[in-house]
Amino acid sequence: MVRTGRSDLGGVATAAEAKEMLSFQAEIDAFKKALPKLIEEHHEGQFVVLKSGNVAHISRTYQQALSWGYQQYGLDEEFFVKQVLEAPQVTHFRRIR
Repeated sequence: MVRTGRSDLGGVATAAEAKEMLSFQAEIDAFKKALPKLIEEHHEGQFVVLKSGNVAHISRTYQQALSWGYQQYGLDEEFFVKQVLEAPQVTHFRRIR
């Protein structure tokens, strides 16, 4: 087993865990880049679904966004759901395979 870096639980992260964290960080970065336009387009308070760094869908509720993501991508694909807030909370939700 290849180990790189440290995991969130204080242990050593595997290469697969490190790859997942980089993917998660890429989605966060894509969200931050899209945020000004989302605010400008009056989506504040709504929830976006991001897939591969692109805004794929916008919903009024977290449940609607999550349901759309599962319907679109199933249980085997990763996607990212985040609420559009000008002053965002530091809470991220991500389904990991």
